[in-house]
Amino acid sequence: MVSWRVLDYLVVAGYLVVTAGLGAYFSKGNNTTEDFFLGSRGLPGWAVGFSLLSTTMSSVTFLAYPATSYILDWRLYTKDFLYPAVSVFTALLVAPRFRKSIQSASVYEFLESRFGLECRLFGGATYVVSQLLKLCTTLYLMAVPISMLLGAPLPVVIVFTGVFVTCYSMAGGISAVVYTDVCQSIILLVGGLVSVVAIVSRVPGGISAVAAEAHRHNKLSLGKTEWSWQERTVPTVLAYAAVHYMTKFITFQDAVQRYLAVPSHKELLKAMSLTASLALPTWALFYFIGTCLWAFYRAYPDPTVANLPPDAVFPSFILHELPPGVAGVVISGVLAAAMSTMDSSLNATASVVVTDLIQRCLLPHKPDRFYLRCARCVTLAAATFMICSALILEYLPMESLNDWYNSMQSIMGGAVISLFLIALYAPWFTKPSMLVAIVVSLMVNVFLMAGCSGLLPPTGAVFGFFSRLNSYWVAPLVNVVFIAAAVLTQLFLATMWGKAVLAWLAQKQFSTKKASSVPFDATSEDMHGCNLYEPETEHQRLLASAELQGTQSYGVSGPQSAVRLEPLYEGPAAFSVEMADLDALHQHTNLQEGDSQPGNKA
Repeated sequence: MVSWRVLDYLVVAGYLVVTAGLGAYFSKGNNTTEDFFLGSRGLPGWAVGFSLLSTTMSSVTFLAYPATSYILDWRLYTKDFLYPAVSVFTALLVAPRFRKSIQSASVYEFLESRFGLECRLFGGATYVVSQLLKLCTTLYLMAVPISMLLGAPLPVVIVFTGVFVTCYSMAGGISAVVYTDVCQSIILLVGGLVSVVAIVSRVPGGISAVAAEAHRHNKLSLGKTEWSWQERTVPTVLAYAAVHYMTKFITFQDAVQRYLAVPSHKELLKAMSLTASLALPTWALFYFIGTCLWAFYRAYPDPTVANLPPDAVFPSFILHELPPGVAGVVISGVLAAAMSTMDSSLNATASVVVTDLIQRCLLPHKPDRFYLRCARCVTLAAATFMICSALILEYLPMESLNDWYNSMQSIMGGAVISLFLIALYAPWFTKPSMLVAIVVSLMVNVFLMAGCSGLLPPTGAVFGFFSRLNSYWVAPLVNVVFIAAAVLTQLFLATMWGKAVLAWLAQKQFSTKKASSVPFDATSEDMHGCNLYEPETEHQRLLASAELQGTQSYGVSGPQSAVRLEPLYEGPAAFSVEMADLDALHQHTNLQEGDSQPGNKA
């Protein structure tokens, strides 16, 4: 057990007090869900830029990146080369469209506007699963050095730190999250710089000796450049990175939430420019820490350290080699890295569950304060899952937690990025093709997960190949399958067989509605909730009633301008309703209902 020093206590306690104070200060302004999820859309760009950077770094950056370069090399740094390019692409071409079209606090509203509620729920569910994985990994990585530092049992540290983050996240909302992220990103960077200086100053020959020794042993290598399905070579890492960062910047709620929280596009550009310019130097700093640790322990061999897992080497150095006070700064950096990720994920997960599930499907039309209470309850539930999962994570076999985290993100990432890109830039695709592509990609994802988990037989041309497939390839391949399935389905729908299928589906749904024991009424309660189309106004209810009457086209003249009704089944064989006078349409609908009754005359 390491004796903790009073000065380190004071440094870490000071950081925790500042963080708790920020949460308490911003809790006063959270009177609506827009305050809680979007900060009243008034957060400054510089703060959001630091928040994006801090959220991305997490304790995976602070502890697992040094572990990777300590035990291997810099091969995973290749992944981060795409971060600035993707952030600029998002700022110029994606975020402005989101800011114009999204009215709620959820990015998945955009999917519903293009392809219906099913796609919205699919995107939200994928995000929530991804964030729950991230939460438990981050909490565990933070608890490891804190447990070593205090000599306390790991479960106690996990529970305490998880509860602390949950309290200020529930109290302060997104405003507290963003401003604490600013403080945490600065502490994290200071902790990284202090670590490098402390290590290099004790290596004979200084930084030049570290670089020379690392180069001689190929510790600065970015990996092999040949194509490989089994190893993490440069093409493998770049393929994973392309999907990973586009998914993060375009489809992740915690990122898009910040695009919506700034007051103008100018502030958004300021935020994205800041995070893009700081990302690569920051990650290089933490990879270099691992290289310095490797050089240090070559110069001063330690049998105890040699027997530690890679993820525990840096915490061991912090505790045993750094002077009083300095260790407290670095440990505060570990806390800051983890907390900045956890608070963002908790708030964003709550916004998705409340906006896309509770408010949209389960309990619509409730007062806003009801949804604000739901947001805090969902935050508490996600935090409970985070703590329980982190307690289990200790017992999973893994090369390092960075490897496990990236692998699980690749496997569970799904094809949501392809769904978003098609929604943004391919208007000719329709909902049926997206639903087919989702089902096919999920089936392929399960198959590839089985191969990466060793559940497929290692023999045979097909099973043997996929049983040896590197998990980094899962997300790229799933997205390729998604796009291929969408294109083939859309081409099929353009044929007469495809049109016949759409007509049959429309007739089947019409028949199901007519066979229901409940009278079919567009204004009844069964029209609300998790349906393909939820009418919110009298105008929309009349449109929905006309649409579901059958497959023929209605032409109604009148004084109002023509309005096109979105079809129930979109595609080449879609059926539309054009109307101009709501009164005339209402009469026409009643007339059609009268025709369907025996003995009635038109």
